[in-house]
Amino acid sequence: MRINIFKTKKNKRTGFTLVELILVIALMVVIILISVLSLGGRKGKTELDGITKQIVGQLREAQSKSASQVNSTTWGVRIDNATSGAFFGTFSSSTYTTTTKTSYTRLPRNISYVTSTLPVGAYREIFFTQISGAPSTTTIISLQLTDTPNVSTTISVGLGGVIGY
Repeated sequence: MRINIFKTKKNKRTGFTLVELILVIALMVVIILISVLSLGGRKGKTELDGITKQIVGQLREAQSKSASQVNSTTWGVRIDNATSGAFFGTFSSSTYTTTTKTSYTRLPRNISYVTSTLPVGAYREIFFTQISGAPSTTTIISLQLTDTPNVSTTISVGLGGVIGY
């Protein structure tokens, strides 16, 4: 009788089963979907915050130029919800015209003015007096994501010249 000391297992297989592979792939798909959806919402909010900061920056710059009497004139910002496309821009005068505008920025397509603060077709011109930098009017302007209206920011211009968001 011979004894084989090197016993081999003919039926032992290494690797993963089809069920294990499908589970791992399904888990990866779920993780990727969650991360993409999460980042997609943040992109719009980040863009909204950026536009809000640009408007506030232009308001503060116009206020500073008026207080410093740059070009011996008043400076202001026009916030326009035109039907052809919403925009905002600075100007060097008491009114906004093509000859007095110094900057012009269109709102991105996914951002709009909240119509309760600025109806479609309406605009606001905020200019600042020389030396004091006091605004011509107090106002509140709100912006929102077009596809997600509950995500919004608000810019306020106070009578004392305080500009906040």
